Amino acid sequence: QLIALVTKYPENYIGHKMLAEIYELEGGMRKAIDEYVQAIDIDKKDYNSYYRVAELLTDLDKEQEATEMLVNLLNKKPEYEKASLLLGELLIKNEMYKEAANIYQEALRYNPTSYEMNYNLGIAYTMLNDFSSAKLYYEKSAELNTIICNTKYSLAEIAIMYKELEEAENYLLQIVDDEELGADAYLELSKIYILKNDKEKAIQYANVAIQDSPKRIVEKIRKDTTFAIIIAKLSIPFNL
Repeated sequence: QLIALVTKYPENYIGHKMLAEIYELEGGMRKAIDEYVQAIDIDKKDYNSYYRVAELLTDLDKEQEATEMLVNLLNKKPEYEKASLLLGELLIKNEMYKEAANIYQEALRYNPTSYEMNYNLGIAYTMLNDFSSAKLYYEKSAELNTIICNTKYSLAEIAIMYKELEEAENYLLQIVDDEELGADAYLELSKIYILKNDKEKAIQYANVAIQDSPKRIVEKIRKDTTFAIIIAKLSIPFNL
């Protein structure tokens, strides 16, 4: 009935939106995109449909089309935060780090208190090897959201690179209980104590990391030559 309705009344904006949502629920993403586009043709300011089309195109691995949709959307509504975040993520995925940094910088003009935007800009600068700028935006992100562990982990990594070991340790100790990053935090603490020439404590921290996430952590240890000095004394499971 709804299909018949929009066929008879093609200017029915609500009908196209409802049909798009139904197609999504049924898994017909291409048909959903077509209906959202019809809705956009009727209401040029339907920015949410612009964004939803970009999301669906991304899910369909049509990243170039999604990028074009997001650029078009941001030209019309530059303050649309979610569009800037998604566009930046697509650019970073395609190793277009400078372009991603430019997108995030522009977006921060409209959303300066977005911790996610500041954090993602930190990622872009990290990939550009501009670690001083990355640290600046990671710190801003941490100020805006004190519980975000990813930011503290990133700050710790940069501090280790600059041999600011006490600062790095402070950040890592704040996130060792995090379910996702706890094992990685313990491993970075081990690295700090290798740099401090305290092998006993380095071994203790590395073993905690291995116990928390054996396969992933052992793989990281084997790829990082920093741990060569203690690897023979680590409690690596026999099957690994």
